[in-house]
This record gives sequence, structure tokens and C-alpha cells, in this order.
Amino acid sequence: MRKFAKHKGKRQVAHYGLLFVICAFVVSHFSFLYAAWADHIVISEIATGASDSASDEFIELYNPTSETVNISGWKIQYSVWDKGTDATFTTKQEIPANTNLPAYRYYLAASNSTAYGHGYDGGDEDVINNWGWGLAADGGHVRIIDGSSFEKDRVGWGTAVTPEVSAAPAHGSTDPDGSIERNPGDSDPHAGNGEDSDNNGADFIVRNNRDPQSLSDGAVEPAPPPVPALDSVTDNSDGSIQVSWTPDSFEGTYSGYNIYRGLTDGNVSLYKNISDSTTLTYADWGEGAEEVVQGTTYYYKVSAESTGARNNESALSDDGYDAFSIDITAPPMLTGLTVLDTKQGRSVHLSWVPSSSQDLSNYKIGYKNGFFGFAVWGAGVSTYTIDKCSYTVVEGLSNGTPYYFRMSAIDWNGNESPISATVVSATPTDTVPPQPVEMSYITVTNEGSGSVLNLSWAGYPEPSDLANYRVYYSTYELSLPYDVHTSTFFAAVPSGVKNRSVTGLTKGVTYYFAITGVDDSDNEKNELPGPSYFISAFATDLPPQRLTTLAAVNEGSGGKIDLSWTASSESDVSYYSVYRANYAAVTKADYQWKCNISTPAVSRTVTGLTDGVTYYFGITAVDGASQEGVLSSTASAIPYDTVPPSDVSVTVTRLLPPTNGGVLMLSWTKPEDADFNGTKIYSSTGGTSGVILSSLIATLPKTTDYYCHSSLTNGLTYYYIIRPVDETGNESASVAQYQGRPLDSNSPDAVDNFSAFDRGTGGAVQLLWTALSPTEDDLRGYNIYRYSVSEGTEALTLLLSTSAISYSDTVLSTDTTYFYSIQAQDFSDNVSALSRCEVFVKDVEAYPPENITALAPAGGRIVELNWDNPPDHLEGIRIYRSLSSTTVFGVIISTLIPPTTFYRDLTVINETVHWYGVKAINYLDYSHIFESTNTDIYSALPDDSLSPMPPGNFAVFLSTVPNALVLKWSKPAENEDGSSLVDLAGYRIYWGTSGDDISNIIDEVLSSPEAESHIFKGLGSAVYYFEIEAKDSSGNFSVPSGTVSKKCESIIDVVTLSDDKETDYFTPNGDGIADSLNINFTLKESSTTVEIKVYNSIGGVVTEVLPDTYYAAVISTSVKWSPRGIPDGVYRIKVYINGDEYSSKSITIQGSAQIPPAANNYPNPFIMSRDGSTKIRWMMASPSPVKIAVYDAVGRLVKTWKISQTDVEESTGQYWKSVNEDGGIWCELPWDGRNGKGRKVGSGIYICLIRGGGVDEKIKIAVIR
Repeated sequence: MRKFAKHKGKRQVAHYGLLFVICAFVVSHFSFLYAAWADHIVISEIATGASDSASDEFIELYNPTSETVNISGWKIQYSVWDKGTDATFTTKQEIPANTNLPAYRYYLAASNSTAYGHGYDGGDEDVINNWGWGLAADGGHVRIIDGSSFEKDRVGWGTAVTPEVSAAPAHGSTDPDGSIERNPGDSDPHAGNGEDSDNNGADFIVRNNRDPQSLSDGAVEPAPPPVPALDSVTDNSDGSIQVSWTPDSFEGTYSGYNIYRGLTDGNVSLYKNISDSTTLTYADWGEGAEEVVQGTTYYYKVSAESTGARNNESALSDDGYDAFSIDITAPPMLTGLTVLDTKQGRSVHLSWVPSSSQDLSNYKIGYKNGFFGFAVWGAGVSTYTIDKCSYTVVEGLSNGTPYYFRMSAIDWNGNESPISATVVSATPTDTVPPQPVEMSYITVTNEGSGSVLNLSWAGYPEPSDLANYRVYYSTYELSLPYDVHTSTFFAAVPSGVKNRSVTGLTKGVTYYFAITGVDDSDNEKNELPGPSYFISAFATDLPPQRLTTLAAVNEGSGGKIDLSWTASSESDVSYYSVYRANYAAVTKADYQWKCNISTPAVSRTVTGLTDGVTYYFGITAVDGASQEGVLSSTASAIPYDTVPPSDVSVTVTRLLPPTNGGVLMLSWTKPEDADFNGTKIYSSTGGTSGVILSSLIATLPKTTDYYCHSSLTNGLTYYYIIRPVDETGNESASVAQYQGRPLDSNSPDAVDNFSAFDRGTGGAVQLLWTALSPTEDDLRGYNIYRYSVSEGTEALTLLLSTSAISYSDTVLSTDTTYFYSIQAQDFSDNVSALSRCEVFVKDVEAYPPENITALAPAGGRIVELNWDNPPDHLEGIRIYRSLSSTTVFGVIISTLIPPTTFYRDLTVINETVHWYGVKAINYLDYSHIFESTNTDIYSALPDDSLSPMPPGNFAVFLSTVPNALVLKWSKPAENEDGSSLVDLAGYRIYWGTSGDDISNIIDEVLSSPEAESHIFKGLGSAVYYFEIEAKDSSGNFSVPSGTVSKKCESIIDVVTLSDDKETDYFTPNGDGIADSLNINFTLKESSTTVEIKVYNSIGGVVTEVLPDTYYAAVISTSVKWSPRGIPDGVYRIKVYINGDEYSSKSITIQGSAQIPPAANNYPNPFIMSRDGSTKIRWMMASPSPVKIAVYDAVGRLVKTWKISQTDVEESTGQYWKSVNEDGGIWCELPWDGRNGKGRKVGSGIYICLIRGGGVDEKIKIAVIR
């Protein structure tokens, strides 16, 4: 019996640690809950046409899943009632890009094809399109496919022939103003649209009122049922754990409960579904493969389920209860064990009374062969386990051997019952013979010789214990009881072989054949069940079958072709006939040559053929009765010679002067092959055994048996391969190599300009010489010798490269003279006379400096180094520096020239330890430098205690930014002691609204050493006081500057006036008086640039009224602006101070058309023959330069005038005319109708542009000649 101890809240580790998740149960459980709820977008409602002309035809989609689905590019398609295949669907609507269908929401597609009476007038559609004839009311198909053309859903209604299983009802005849809608599967058939059993007839209903829904319709997510209370988890003391719970009150309907189980409180999984909502307790004996394992703590939680189609499971109960398994009780002993022989061989049938144990896991079966039973499991006893059942067949036993059996039961915790008390035994026997081979499996073919028939039974299912087959035949048909032993036994055939040739038969006699099987117990069914197990045939003598494997290939020696074929399988074939012709259509009646070849030959070499000619062959088989078979397929080949001629033996000799070398002579004995036709010679300067050389240098006729190879490099070894070639072009495959080395007897010239130099490295010598002239074309290199005395013979190096003109030698000691000689050597090993030189090698050791010191003076940023130079061997001093004592000699910061004994480092960092090293260097040239070996290092800590001077020229100004002041200053350049300030870091500004309390700090420029100004924003209208200090990188601050102050106010006041009144509207009266708007302003800061611009309502600049700079403060001035030529509307006047927008004002222009034009001409049209000239008139605010240009109608320039300011001065200017009441200047320029070259222009319209002095006007002039 199992025992359980309750441990609520404890987390105990299981003894076995087994956690089973029954996947099959989870799948089947959720299939039960959501058997008809779709997991994809579905077609939820279809309206096929109403009774009136505007029939509201639409297709509605629904997303029943919990995730948003991107339906961009999906297509809604339609097919008529009698089609419905992929090829017959047409697209009614493609869903636009970037369309997402949220969870539990709808998407509405409608038709606007009012011409056919199907226009949708319901509103709120998500997409609408022309559907043409639309949807048939009595039957049709609609489907949706995704962007990959995969069908997501299909609906067929009415008379549709290819719906999902059965068609949905059609609403056209019963409810023409209704629709068909997908059934949600709950108590309200019109509440939702998520059910999909893939059966349209079961999934859809007819609505009598339509309900089109779109993305704008909200989806109400159903609330899950409440969480049940887990009451207890207890031990039942019977091998199970009892779980009890209480559901909460719920307005919906409970459908059942879910039990979750796990090995920890935080890791439980679905374990059991309770489909009865009235059941509130569960006894856990284990489910499927998931046992209640002894010694394991289990945790349980419960959830409730409702009848809703979705969101129908509550959360898990908050508190998990656990129970600890301590099962040590074994199942009871088994009873009723019996065993019977199956008579099928090698097996017995074992049965028993099933165990009554609730936690039974499996049974153990034990058996032993021999003549004695057994009492316990042990040696000689074979055991295995099986799942819960009441009988089994034990297989794999030996026939005729007695076997003894006992059993036990095992529970889920591994507790095993006592072994069964009864020992049962049985001896397996096999008395069932194999079934004979039925006629339907047997085929008989005539071998053709008249005495052999071939049997085959390839399809026969062979029993596993079959030992062999037995073939019987007779010349008469057997009668009941069809005993094959009354006929002739022919042969036994091993199992696995399913064919046999029966020989020794009489031609023309009918034979009856039967095939039986014999198992390994020698059981044979000799009495056949009926005539269907016999098959009859007779042997006939036929001509041999056609041969199919004739092959023809070139024999290779010329004039011969090798033929081969596969021997005929027929026993009476006596010889083969071969037919030949030099044309493809060779037959037994049309051939040029024939021969007979006796069996068993399967090949023949045909001789006496002509090389290069194609020959065609066929072959037949002829039996002993002289019956000849069908000619085989033709095989063809071309005879030709592929055998190369014999190899030759070669002699290579060197030709000496007067040839001056460079020549090798090759000779050989010609081969005796009859078809020898010539020789090929290959050569290379590198030979590899067994490999053909890289270059073919000669092809010689068959009459030649020597070759002279010239223009060679003396002293270089050349390798040769000689290959004979026959008349067919076959080349010998010889890779035998022969070699020779040409030489001359002329010595090279002596080497010139041989010299030696000390490299200054304390042991190296550089040798130089002039290369020999190009006439020494066989120069191999140079030999160099070094001696410690003038006539020594010590060799340094031999045979340098011929391109070398220098050599570096390393000697053993310094302050020593060395002697050198050089000679040239060619490839024939001839050497030149010696050339000599000598050199003295100097010591270049560097001695270290002494008395090195490193000091950091007051003020920081500097470290000073001092030292004493060594007395000699000194060419320079190197200074090393690092911030780490371990890497001092990694970086050189300076190299100094003697006699310097001092260095000032100006690139140090204050309050940081710097490490230094000082070394001496010595050299003879700049390519080889030697340092002293001293490694002592020295440190210094620079520290800045000097304060900078305060900033200069500190001042405060009004800012163009409202409610702000501008502070300006100049950067200090010195410290308080007069030394240079090199570490300026920023500024600290103090401010206040009283000269007695300037304590507030502005720190925006505290880290801005380059700053020389700052805008202080967000100020009120008051007087502000300021002081400034400079700061260096060590945090030292200067004394404050002098105090400056300024009242914060607007830098400028701007007022717009019309008729001397401040205005937001401007309405000119057209009388020339006050037709300009006055813009008055008062400036309160000197050296200020003021710009006034007018913008239209879309931000474009209409005009720039004033750009000017004022150099005195408190200036009041006024400018005029006339809105002449611009349309009425709202404009904005913007004021810019020093390039920044300062303020703006909106003004409405009304009646600008009343302002007289600023430019015109008179007379217009201008008749040249009558008027003489036309007057071009314009008005400007003040005298300014003006440019006037006249263009013809296609934009070509006709004439220009450049008018200076003097020409339009009042009263004196030649073009000045008058001044109007508003102060504007009228000017006038006559034009006589001539172009810039003095020629009269033709009749037409001309454009005159006037620009300058605030004028930008265009007028049209009509000219008539």
C-alpha cells in the first residue's frame, strides 16, 4: 500500500527526479475544447444581393485568433456554382498593402458595381471595388488566399459543387435581404464568427437581417471564468493522491476543470482534464506514462473552464498544494497462470488473471528451458517485462524443448510482487506446414532448346521458417487428393531462391508443375488444396534468341578489330555467325564478309582490315538444328595503329673551341620499326625523373640521327628526352633523360673599383665594386676573400649573384685593418685575376651621460632635465619619457645635439608623475646608431600653483534675444607672475541684481577656454551686475574682473502706423496720400544691424524694406513701405537684429489695388511713325541706381539702360520728373523703339523690366511701326 505525507508549502527534491509530460493528453484535451474554433482568418458573412437595386453585396472576414495577422496582398476570389477549381476563381478584391487584422476583429470588403444592381450602401466598409456581375444568389464559391496563393478559407453555398464537405444554405430565395453567417458554436447562433469544422453546411446559418462588421467595430474580449479555490491535496493511503477544489460563482457556464501537476510549485503543467463540471475532486493514480513515483513530492494547481469558444480557461489557483510519495507496498502475487503450445513452432501462449493493483506498471515474465522448474529469478532464467495485459505469446523458443514459466507484477514505484506460486510448462512444437506456391505466383518460360523450361515464383511471400522448396512435375494432370508425392520430384531449391530450370524434358510434351515448401521442422503440405496450385507448359525447340551485347573496338596495332559478346543462355547453341560490311546497313542477306565461330568462344579478332575505314558488324547464334537467330544490333569500329615505335639510346657530347662553348651534340641509333617516321627532342634546364620535360625543341625526319643544340649557357646542365614517332603520329612514351653541360675556356675580366668601407657599427664592413660588362654573358658570380694580413686566403663567400655589386661583412674586432680580394667566375668555372682592397674598422661604442637630474619648477606644466655629457664617443643625446616607470625607454620625445646639457619639457600634465631616461648616441653614419646602455630613470611631479590673470575688456550689452543680456570679454594670456598662460580651462561668471550682492554663479563657460561671450537669458526688467574670473586646468581661479552692469530691456521698440495711427489693418484710399505704411522703431544699442522683411501667408519674402547698421544708441527712425502691386491678404512684418529674428507683427492689407502702379509707359500702344517715342515711367522712394531692360516676346534682349543715382536726383537728374505727396520720386525715360544697335524693332509686344532702388516692376509695351 502506498503512503503519502502532506507537505503544504515545502519544496522537496524527488528521489528519482522524474517529470512526465503527456503530450498526447495535452493535444487531445485542447482538441476537445476547441474542436471547431478556427486558428486562421475565416470568411464570416456573405451577402449575395438584396431585393432592391442597391443590394448591399459584401464579404466579411474575421480573425478568431489571439494574434494580429498581416493580410496585405491577400485576395478575395469568386467562382461560379459549377466550378470551384483553382483555375476558375477570379479576384474580386486584393487587400491593400500595410493592412493588419487585429485579434477578434472584422474586415469588410464590398462592391460598388451599381451598374449591375449590386452596389453596397451600408457604409463603414474597409475596402470597396467594382465586382462586375457580383455574387450569384442561388450558388457559388468564395475563398481567401494569402500572398503565396495559399488558400486560407473557402465557402460554397446553395448549388456550389466544391464547398468544404457540404454547401452552406443560400439566402437568396428565403431571405433576399439577409445573409449567410458563420456559426460561433454557442447558445447564440448570431453572436460571433469563429467556428470552423471545415464543413460549410455545418458552419453557416441564414440571417434574416444582415450584420456587416468592419475594422471600426470593436471586439469585446470575453472574460475568463474565475479562479477556483484549491482546498486540499491529501494521501488516500491506497496508492493515490486526492485533490479537492471549490469553484467560485460565475455568470457563465462551467464546462470542467484542469489539473496541473509538477515537481516544483513554480513549474507545473497540464496533467488531467475533468470534463464534468460537477466533479470537484480527483484521485491521482497516475495518467498514461506519468506515474506517481515513490519518494517524489508533487505540486498541484487547478483552473476552471467555461463553455465559451475562446478565453475560456481561468488562471491557475494561487496556492499550490503538495504531497510526498512514500509508496513501499508491492502488488499482490499473480494467480491463474497457464501456458499452451501454439502448434505454430517456437512459441507458446501464456495467460493469467490481471493484477488488482491500482498503480500497476507492467509484468515480469521469467522462463527457463530444460527438465526442471525454478523458484526464484536467477542464473539460467530469462526475463523480460510487458505492459498491462492478461496474455502474451512468448516467441523465439526452440521446438521440442520444454520451458517453465513464472510471473510477477511491478507497480509504478518499482515495487515487485512475490513470484507466482505456480510453475507452468509447455513444449513448443511446429505441426503446420508452409503453404504451397499458388499458380498465380509461378511463371514458366521456354528456354528454347526443346528440353528445358524455366520456372520462377518471385512474388511468393516466403515464411520465416522455410527451409527449402520442392519442385515436382508429371506428364498428366493430377486428380483428387492432388498428392504431389504421386508425381516426379525434380529438385529441392534453398529458401531465398525463387527460380529453377527444369531440364531433360521431351520436346512437345505437356508437363504439370507444382512447388511446395518445407519448413525447418520438415513439415510439407504434399496434398494441394486444388488445381490452382498446378501450372502446365511444354518445351519447344526455337531459333536462338537475339544477342544484345556485341562490342567492336580497335585492336591497336593497325588493320585489326576486336569483337566480343555475351554467350547465349540457350543450351543448344553450337556456333555464332559474324557478318561484316563497311556500310551501316549490314544484314544476313547483305554483307561483305562472314565467319562462323564455335561455342563456347565469346570473342574474335578480325584481321586484314584497312586503317581509317569504319567497319560494321552483326552476330547471330545458330543451334544444333541449324536454326539461326535474329541478327544483333550493329557494332562498329575503325582500325588504326596506336602502338608507338621503340625507344632509342642517346649520347650527349660537348663541342669545345673554336666554338667558345655553348653547344651540345646529341646522337642516337634509329629504331628498326617499319613505320618509324621521325624524332622529337624535349629539353629543360631542370630534370625530374619520370616526367616529360617542358619544352619541345626539335622535330626531325626519320633520316636524321643527331642534333646540335646551340646558344646554350656555359656551365649550366641541360636535360633531354628523345622520342621516336611513327607514321600514324604515335609517339614513344619514353621519359628516359640524358644530360650535358657546355663549357668554354675564356676567363672573365678582373673586377674594377673594388673598395671597402667601415659601416660604423663596430664590426661591419661594406664592400663595393663595379659589375662586369654585358659581354661576360656567362658570368656565374663573384668569389670574395678576407685576410687578417695582406696576402691571406680566408674565403668569405663563393659565387654571389651576378647582379651583386656589394657585400656586407661582419668582422670579429674593432680598431683593426682587414684585407679583401675578389675574383669573377663564369659557368665554365674559369676565374679572373684577383682585385684587392683594405679597410680600418673603428669602435663606435656610446658612453652614458652622468649627473642626470629631473626638476619640476613652480607654476607647473614644465619639467627641466640636466646632465653632464661623456668626454668622447658622443654624437647626440636622446630624451625618453613615460607615465609608467616600467615603459620609460619606449618613446623618444627629443634628440639633442652636443654640447647641449639641458632640456625643458613643456608638454607635461600637472599633478602627474613623469618618468625620464637620458641616453647618449654615437655613429659614423645615420643608418647605424648606437645608444649608451645606461637604464637609470628619473621622475618629476609638475604642479601648478599660479593663478591666471582675469579676463580683459569685460562688458555687458543688450541682446537681440528677448529678456537677455550679452556678456563679452577677451581671453587672458599670462599668469599672475607674468609667465605665459598655456592651460586656460574656462571662466566663472558671478551675477546679482545689487552691486552689493554678486554671488550667483553662471557655470556654462566653466569648461570653455575658447569662449569670449555668453548670452544670459530669462531675465526680468531690472539692472544686473556681473564679475568674471578665469580658470586654468589645475583649478586655479584669477581675481575677479571689475564689476559691469546693464538694465535688461528690449533692444528695439517697433510700431506700425497708417495715417499716423498704430494699426493692424492697412487700407489705402488710392489718393496718393498716406498710401504707404510707416514702420517706426527706437533702437537702444549701438553698432546694431536692423533688417525689416515682409512675408506672405506661406512664408515667402515679399520685400525687404530696410537693411542698415546703426552705430549710436537711442536712435528713433521711421521707414515707409507701400504694398503696391501685391494682392490683399494677411502679411507678417519681421524685424531682424544682427541677423537674428527679434520680433514680428501681423498686418492685413485691404484695397492694395487702389495704389497707383509704380511703373508704366505712355503712349501705349506706341506708334513709331506717329509718336516718335514712348515714355517709360517709374516711382522710387529715394534716388538710387536703376537698370532698365527691354525684351521681345520670346525673351531675347532688345536694349538696356544703366541709370546712376545722379541721373535721378531731385530737380537736377536728367530722368527726374516729380515728387508726389507721399514723398515718392517719379522718373521718366524716353524710348524711340530702336534696339541696342540703333535699328528699329518690329511690331509686337515687348516686356520692360525696371529693377533697383526698391523697384522691381514689369510692364508690357505694344509697338506698332
